[in-house]
Amino acid sequence: MADQTLGMEEVKAETGKKERELTETLVRLQESVAAPPMLALARRVGRLMDGEISSLDSAIEALKTAMLQVIEGADSLRKSTE
Repeated sequence: MADQTLGMEEVKAETGKKERELTETLVRLQESVAAPPMLALARRVGRLMDGEISSLDSAIEALKTAMLQVIEGADSLRKSTE
C-alpha cells in the first residue's frame, strides 16, 4: 500500500512538472506574438510587399508549428495520466 502511495505521489509530481513546462512554453509563444517584430508585421499587414509577406508567412508558420508542439505535448501528457 505504501508503495502504491509513493508511486502515485511520483506520478503527480512528474505530471505537475510537465504541466508547468507546457504552460511556460505556451506563455513564451503568446509573448512572441506580441513581440515587436511580429507586432510590427501585423500592423502593416494591409500594406505589405512581397518580401514582407514572406516574412509574415514564415513567422506565422513558425508560431503554428510551435503551438502544435505544445498541443501535442499536452495531449501526450493527458494520455499518460489516463
